[in-house]
Amino acid sequence: MAIAVVAGAVFAPIGGLTAGIITYIEYAKHPLPKGAALKEAIRSGVVAVFVLIALAAVFGLFMGWR
Repeated sequence: MAIAVVAGAVFAPIGGLTAGIITYIEYAKHPLPKGAALKEAIRSGVVAVFVLIALAAVFGLFMGWR
């Protein structure tokens, strides 16, 4: 279980950064208020990090029960 959580903690920020970059690129294409694309990119990245860590923890728990 610990290995899955550590792997999630290591790779989740990479996934969050990637999600943030992709969101920023997509939102920057549209005419939005100043700073809206960056705000959405940060929000998307943070949500992605939490989701990926949670998935790693659930996977670790599942593997620990087997």
